[in-house]
Amino acid sequence: MRLRTVTSAAILAALILLMFASHTVVYPIALSLLAVIAVFEIMRVFELHKCIPLGIPAYILAAALPQAAYFLREDFPTFVTVSFISVFVFMIYLFSLTVFSKGKLTFANISGVFIMITYVSAAFGTLCAMRHYDSAGLYYIMIVFLASWITDVFAYLTGYLFGKHKLIPEVSPKKTVEGAIGGVVFAVLFMILFGFVVSVVTENIPEVQSMKPDYLVLGILGAVLSVISQMGDLFASVIKREHGAKDYGVIFPGHGGVMDRFDSILLVALVTMVICMFVKPFVAVL
Repeated sequence: MRLRTVTSAAILAALILLMFASHTVVYPIALSLLAVIAVFEIMRVFELHKCIPLGIPAYILAAALPQAAYFLREDFPTFVTVSFISVFVFMIYLFSLTVFSKGKLTFANISGVFIMITYVSAAFGTLCAMRHYDSAGLYYIMIVFLASWITDVFAYLTGYLFGKHKLIPEVSPKKTVEGAIGGVVFAVLFMILFGFVVSVVTENIPEVQSMKPDYLVLGILGAVLSVISQMGDLFASVIKREHGAKDYGVIFPGHGGVMDRFDSILLVALVTMVICMFVKPFVAVL
C-alpha cells in the first residue's frame, strides 16, 4: 500500500507538470511514449510482442496519432480523417499479415490485437487533440483525469466501507455494486466542484481567459464518465483475465503498467471528446 501511494503521488506530480506543458510539443511526445508502452503491454498479454512484422506498424500507429493531433491542432476534421485512414490501412495490413503467416497468427488473436491497438492509439491521440479543440481544451483534459481517478478512488473507498454485493465477480472479484454507485456519486460532486474552482480561478487571474461553467452539463458528465470509467476498467480486466495475466506491465510500482493505470482514462477520453463536440461544460467569457 505504501509503495502504491508513493507511486500515485509521483504520477500525480508528473501529470500536473504535464498539464502546464500541455500547449507545447512535450505533451504529444509524452502521450506517444505512453501509447507505445501500452501497445507493447497489450501485445505481451496476447503473446505477440516478439512478432516484429506486427510490432513495427503497431508502434508507428501508437506514436503517430498524438503527433498528428498536435501538428494538425488547428484542423480537427483533418486529424479525424488522418486517424481513420491510418486505422484502415493498419487493418488491411493485419488482414494481409494473417493470410500470409501460414497459420502462425490466428484471426482471433489478430482481431483482439487490432481492437486494442486502435483503441489505445486513438485514445492517446484524442487526449492530445482535445487540448487544442477549443479555448476550454485544458479543462476537458482535466475532466478526463478527474472523472477517472475520482471514480477509482471513491469506488474503492465506498466499496471497502460499505460493499456487500459483488458487481461482476467473474471479471473483477473485489468490485462491488456499492462501490460503483459511490464512484458515480462522488464523480458528480467533484465535477461540479471542479467547475466552481475553474470559475473562481479564471476570474481572478487576468492572464487566463475566464470560463463560465455549465453545472448541469458538468453534473451529467460526472455521472456518465464515471460509468464509462468503470466500464473501461472492467473491459481491460476482461482482456487480462482471458489471457491469464495479473497486470499488463510493471512500469508503475504498485500499480502495474501503463494499461493498468490508464485503462479507464482511455475510454473516458474518447467519450469526453465526443460529448464536448456537442455540448460545452465550459464557455469562454469574452
